[in-house]
Amino acid sequence: MYGALMAFIATRSGLTRWIEFPDDHQNHHRNGNNEYEPPVDAYATESLWYQRAVERYESDPNSFVYSVPINAGGKSGTRVTATRAVFVTKHGRKAPVAVVGIQFDHQTWSDRFLEITGTCIEGRDCKKTCTNAEFDCYVLDDNGFILITTKKQEDTGKFFGEVDGMVMEMLVNSDVYKRVRVYDFQASCPQPLSFTSPANFLFTPFYHLKWFLSWILTHLVYIALNWNLVLADVLDDLDMHPPIHDYVSINKTKLSPCDKEYDLFMYGRSYNSHNFSSNGILNKCGHNCDGYFNVHYIPHTNLILVVTDGRCQCGHNATTIAPRVATYDVLNSTEALCRIPLTSLPRKRPESCHNYNSEEKELLEDCGKGGKIEISSPSFYIGLLLSLVLTYL
Repeated sequence: MYGALMAFIATRSGLTRWIEFPDDHQNHHRNGNNEYEPPVDAYATESLWYQRAVERYESDPNSFVYSVPINAGGKSGTRVTATRAVFVTKHGRKAPVAVVGIQFDHQTWSDRFLEITGTCIEGRDCKKTCTNAEFDCYVLDDNGFILITTKKQEDTGKFFGEVDGMVMEMLVNSDVYKRVRVYDFQASCPQPLSFTSPANFLFTPFYHLKWFLSWILTHLVYIALNWNLVLADVLDDLDMHPPIHDYVSINKTKLSPCDKEYDLFMYGRSYNSHNFSSNGILNKCGHNCDGYFNVHYIPHTNLILVVTDGRCQCGHNATTIAPRVATYDVLNSTEALCRIPLTSLPRKRPESCHNYNSEEKELLEDCGKGGKIEISSPSFYIGLLLSLVLTYL
């Protein structure tokens, strides 16, 4: 019923029990070796569905947390996971003991939701519902990801700001969502390789061998180019032309440590898990038209329903959560000083110099000999002789 596929319970020890419903005739939990696998991560406490259910209990203990995989749109067999935490109270203290959950088929669950929202309550006139082409309806979770959409099914699992950035910014300005900036001080960024160096090359016999090989390679390329010109003339005479291929330039890079920042989102102060609704106007957002949006809380869930004007498209003003390289304006912002990792700042030198220890007298005779460089006379004269021979012959 309603596309329910299975139910499960997990404790701090991991996934404890699960049951599949008879409606699910297909076995989705056999791997390549025909071994049975659990439907969700067995290490439950490390899973997002477990952690989010426990965190949600603080704001609304009677609600379920719904989630879908990221970028799940257009994929068959997508499942919706709904979880809820179970707490116990002892001596005035609460602690999570388990998380119960159920999984639905996303398509069946989505169709059922639109069927319910499209049904008028007795005594009310609701000619306009999410099934009308006049509206674009989205069901968003507490982090701004799309679970249900009436516009494009491919948008399921995407961040709402990447689909309609202007409405997302209005939700942030209305404090329905708030922006949380997160820094990654252990990120890596690709940097272009530099093939030049100010250092001089050491002239050794191998360098003369390099010149000789370069000379041979240059003449071979010259012969090949002349041959291609002759071949081109022959093909023109025969009215034949080889296929044209675009030249591909490979930009070699290397990874170097850097800092990155992310903009994540969560519910703001305007959100109320018991009685919440909001609306707004988008002035001149699209083709010289005024759009609007409405937001409504879905009871006993972590979801909200966002309805936008389907006739006035506001363009592609995207609000992304993709990482970007962090830049610190330490001259104009005191907050930037708190974001800079302290390990990258110069260290303060000692106030006094400690260059002597009476217990190291016995080591003074051998001190510094590890880095001594000595020239081998036979190797030096043989290399010098070969350089003179290759130079003047």
